[in-house]
Amino acid sequence: MTLLSSLTSFSKSADYRSHPCNRQCEDQTSPRLCQYKWVVESYWTLPKACLNCPFNQSDCSRPHCIATDGVQRGIIAVNRRLPGPAVEVCEGDTIEVKIHNELYNSEGTSVHWHGLLQKGTPHMDGVSLITQCPITARSSFTYRFKALDPGTHYWHGHAGMQRADGMFGAIVVRQPPSREPHFARYDYDLSEHVIIVNDWLTRMTLPAFLDHHHDDGDNKPALMLINGMGAHQEFKDGNSTFYTPRASFTVQGGKKYRFRVISAAILNCPIQISVDGHTMMVIASDGSPFEPFVADSFNIFAGERYDFVLVADKTTTLSVLELMYDNFARNKKEPDRAYQYFCLIIIYFVCSFVFNWPFNWTPPSLPAGMWLLHCHIEYHVDIGMGILIQVGDKSEFPKPPKNFPKCGSWNDVDADDDDDDDVGDTSDDN
Repeated sequence: MTLLSSLTSFSKSADYRSHPCNRQCEDQTSPRLCQYKWVVESYWTLPKACLNCPFNQSDCSRPHCIATDGVQRGIIAVNRRLPGPAVEVCEGDTIEVKIHNELYNSEGTSVHWHGLLQKGTPHMDGVSLITQCPITARSSFTYRFKALDPGTHYWHGHAGMQRADGMFGAIVVRQPPSREPHFARYDYDLSEHVIIVNDWLTRMTLPAFLDHHHDDGDNKPALMLINGMGAHQEFKDGNSTFYTPRASFTVQGGKKYRFRVISAAILNCPIQISVDGHTMMVIASDGSPFEPFVADSFNIFAGERYDFVLVADKTTTLSVLELMYDNFARNKKEPDRAYQYFCLIIIYFVCSFVFNWPFNWTPPSLPAGMWLLHCHIEYHVDIGMGILIQVGDKSEFPKPPKNFPKCGSWNDVDADDDDDDDVGDTSDDN
């Protein structure tokens, strides 16, 4: 039996890069119990906590200040951070995250651990109304599972459109050097080089979706954020113009750095990644290492992750990490021709299938359980672009944890039922 040491970080404003589970992973490293406490709440960009941001740039990094692109709007924040807290652990650690829901309007929530296969713990997958009930308002739920899938992953809200409104963060599961195939290719693998990119709207996602779905509103983002930062809104002070800060990354000349890129995008187009004046050695995708290749740029779609090695071999003191919507419509003269429209037909059906892989390929090992396969474009999944896959017989499913919350349909409640056996005495005896 393995003894897990318990390490906890509960502060709302804690710097999660200093969490004790974020450590050098060695062959002799003992697995740890890595505990976190997160508060999910309805929040606001450029709140009072930002004081004089962006005129005083240091105010933009104050605790509880989420400046984003300078446009004030409602968001869904975890521990008042955007992106939310990062989870960085070693392979074999146990992750335990207690989620407390403080969202307004009695809104439920859940957290999905994107890229972690939940072998033996399907009830921890975090998909509302599939693997668990939504966490109801003013209540808590604790996720607990082992970090068995090394690589770059991410977590995000999986109820409604919460992911699109800021409820996401990084997961990095590192391996000992002897198990990391690309370890010799870089000098540093640092928390500050984990990059989350996402397209961003200047208003809450639900009104934007309704405008697009039921009227003539578009589905194009205002800009893209890098680690929750961007510059969109101008702020004037006399003859001077100020912007909210952009993300920056520090490297030392001659050294090789591993960067981990996560796309938390929600809309249609892939994002093209490049570093001004540099090539990139791409070494992994979606947590899986592969034979490296060198590229000037690469495309990343919603939900994908890519790892690359950057050699800081240029004499320039400033290089730009460039994001660009690949194949983005630029036809301004004929806007009706600028976009392609499609009709999504949703069909509900039940079927069974068997993997039949060509070339004697080995099929993936899928844990028994109920798994949601869906498009990761927010507007598509919210109108039904997904299917539920049952892997294995229900008798093969792991048992749910003790006292696991249950939820279900209210359709079985019959208000006209004449059977009064289960109805309490409502008579007035006075």
